[in-house]
Amino acid sequence: MLKDFCHNYQIPFLENNIPKSCRQAAKIYYRLVEDGQADEGMIPERYSNVVEHLRSIPQEEIDEAFNPYKMREKWMKFFRSGF
Repeated sequence: MLKDFCHNYQIPFLENNIPKSCRQAAKIYYRLVEDGQADEGMIPERYSNVVEHLRSIPQEEIDEAFNPYKMREKWMKFFRSGF
């Protein structure tokens, strides 16, 4: 279910590093909360177990080195190069 959540919210999912994928998903979840997008009904019900787990991860434990907003530039370079 975490993999599906990551795919839906365009978060890199690392098969060999599930804890890092969870931290990245938690960071996005907390951003959704800050933006008011995590209110009731905004996140599909099928992710309720994932969201419950993401809520259990304290914001202080999320690695600040991962910045999902910088990922856009990385992918733009990738697509511009033609690969």
